[in-house]
Amino acid sequence: MYSYTIVAVVFWLFVAASAITPMVVAYKTRKLTAETIRTAIEKGQDLSPELIKQLSGITAMSQDQKVSAVQLRIAGAIVMASGIGTAAVATVFLFVIPVASPFVYAGAVLVFCIGAGLHIGAKILRQHEDEQKHSIPAA
Repeated sequence: MYSYTIVAVVFWLFVAASAITPMVVAYKTRKLTAETIRTAIEKGQDLSPELIKQLSGITAMSQDQKVSAVQLRIAGAIVMASGIGTAAVATVFLFVIPVASPFVYAGAVLVFCIGAGLHIGAKILRQHEDEQKHSIPAA
């Protein structure tokens, strides 16, 4: 009985680590960039905006990029496929570990709903892009 609990806890710890790790890496990257720029200013370096953009590198690039509707649809398809795969795993768990199966089904539904949300976001973004293309600029 306790081994099932351990498996469930390890699974959710992995999910949490997978979600939190990119945020921590992005935070540490921004902090390191800020420290580099601060050190350069303290040493009397003349920093132009181009140099600051070059020093910040990834951060500046990620802010300029826009997400397209196609990218959201692709991400939605991948996430929904993951939800379907998780449901297949839950079906296998139904025969092997019946106690864990409902929780895995719940995770599958959650993942599938996130994928559906990405598809809806893609549709809204496409409509917004179409409205911007067809709007008449002010004279």
